[in-house]
Amino acid sequence: MLLSIFRKKMDENEVETFKTMKKDLVRQIRVVTSAVRLYTEEDVEEFDVKTEGCAKRLKTIRDRMERVIGEADEAAETINDTEQIDQGIKDDRIAEIEKMKNDMIKLVKDNERKVKARAMTMLGEVRPSAGGGGPAVIQEDPNIKAGKVAKLEVIKKQLIVKSNNLKRKVEKVPNLNTLKEQEFREFAEESKEWEKKVEEMQKISDNLEQEGVTLKVDVKDELADFNETLDTVMAMIKHMKVFDKGKGYYAMSKSKAKESIVYPKAFDGTFGVNIFRWCKEMEEALESARLKEEDKIRKLLEYLSGDARTKVGEHHVSIKTAMESLKSYYGNPRAIWLKRRQDLENEVGNFSRDWGVYGSQKRVMAIAKVQEFVREAEILAKEFPDALDNEVYSSNTTALLRKVLPHEYTEKINDTIVDVNKSDKEKLIAIKAFLETKIAFAMLAVDPSSEVDQNRRGNPAGAGQGGAARNDRHNCRNSKSCRWRWHGLGCADGLYAAYT
Repeated sequence: MLLSIFRKKMDENEVETFKTMKKDLVRQIRVVTSAVRLYTEEDVEEFDVKTEGCAKRLKTIRDRMERVIGEADEAAETINDTEQIDQGIKDDRIAEIEKMKNDMIKLVKDNERKVKARAMTMLGEVRPSAGGGGPAVIQEDPNIKAGKVAKLEVIKKQLIVKSNNLKRKVEKVPNLNTLKEQEFREFAEESKEWEKKVEEMQKISDNLEQEGVTLKVDVKDELADFNETLDTVMAMIKHMKVFDKGKGYYAMSKSKAKESIVYPKAFDGTFGVNIFRWCKEMEEALESARLKEEDKIRKLLEYLSGDARTKVGEHHVSIKTAMESLKSYYGNPRAIWLKRRQDLENEVGNFSRDWGVYGSQKRVMAIAKVQEFVREAEILAKEFPDALDNEVYSSNTTALLRKVLPHEYTEKINDTIVDVNKSDKEKLIAIKAFLETKIAFAMLAVDPSSEVDQNRRGNPAGAGQGGAARNDRHNCRNSKSCRWRWHGLGCADGLYAAYT
């Protein structure tokens, strides 16, 4: 089921890689599961208990489990470092791996507890219950129990000493703001060992609690200070990670900076450019580059010129305030929308120049540009509902589309709309649906060989309804001499030019 969810957003290589990774992990977990089923509480024998065979079998299972945990963690880290996948998809994959791992751990620990309880029972002595009747009462050898309790106390004291030593090390870390980058990196490298020690001590603590339950000795209260110490250590590590990311050192980050960063084109303050999109692309590039905060501002200024650089200035303390300045100066939604409308007219507003003939790549590209305009219009209306919703979904927008689209397209769109009372939003949706169908047919009609021939010959004069190639002011629709439905063959101006 997981792969079916991802397949829409992953290429074939990524699907196959994750499928192989998951299959291998499932196989290893099955090995551990089989080992557990082969040695449950029902399989414990007195000989195993006395010769420590029971403990060895359990250790073998636990060792296998820990190897699988390592493989699962490595798989999760590999997924997290994959740059071509959305973060949401990464989180879903990692969550599935974590669930498989945790289910395995629970199975092993539950079985361990039951096996140990059975072993303790077999080590005890059986004596009749009081009164000589009723079921037998199991009583453990007091000397054995006392030895185990003493061992438990020793391990507990050692654990507390180790945790306090670790806490003292962590408390020696000075105020992070006073550290130079290299000094911080040294502490960051040391923090990796702290995390390993915390994980190891946490495992020992879990085992102590399990042994305490078996021996009927409460160790939770006595481990309260130990748990508080671990919390202090982990809080410091978390604080260091936040500081590390804020400074742009990324000394504690598992993922590495991308080798090649794609930055947006430089912004010069041109009227109507979608500054919100530009800022988003710049922020993503800066995040991928793993730069310090002050270096992020310098890099931003490298991609600003003209009025934009002047208005932003060079004295912002954070990249966030610099971006907010850009948005406040150039973030007029109506200006962005007006510029986008003008761009569409410039791109596909001249039929003879921009649309080509049916079956040409130029026709496909023209339809694609109109599609992109409609998609962007919907996004702008959604992002700025108060300012642009009524302007995007208006008769001005549909009139613009009718103006740039071929006449036969407009006729077919009108046929699909049917009801003249439909809202402008419904009309825009109808145009979008029509274009999706039309571009599919247009791509099927493209003949590469004819494209080459047409490029060699050049475009015929007067090729279309928007005007002749020789005279862009000529309009076949307004000329009584032209037959604009015949496209280039019906252009009187073009035929006259060809004849003379």
